[in-house]
Amino acid sequence: MTRQKSSSTGKSRAAQLASKFSACEVHRREARAFHRALEQLAKRPLLDVSPEDTLADFLPPAVLQARVSPGVKGPRELATLAHVLSTREIITQALDDFALALELPLADRIRTSLLGPAASSSTWQTHTLGARSVRGLVNERVRWRGGCQCSG
Repeated sequence: MTRQKSSSTGKSRAAQLASKFSACEVHRREARAFHRALEQLAKRPLLDVSPEDTLADFLPPAVLQARVSPGVKGPRELATLAHVLSTREIITQALDDFALALELPLADRIRTSLLGPAASSSTWQTHTLGARSVRGLVNERVRWRGGCQCSG
């Protein structure tokens, strides 16, 4: 059994995810772009990303907490944010809490980064992203990009 080297390049890691969307070049292109954006947000190499994984699988609380800006109103909000970020199923609510605490810029940047150009057209709300699958996020990007001839 061969093991993937941890020194693999971001390009090859993105290509690995894209290969799981073999039906369509548009899906592969958007999967590569999504993977690059996700790695930037996670601030670490992401190996073996599956289309069935959810966004919450990749955005640890430390990533979100490290970006707290002066928009946070006080210790109560910080304590609340630290508490809600402690479990995976609450990541969705945490994104919503961050949007309120940071007056939307952080959550909007996350949404824009992950959805790419589709962010301006998509009706997906920021607080729902944590529960979305990688496949769903790639499909949403493709939906608004156009040019896809497959069924996804």
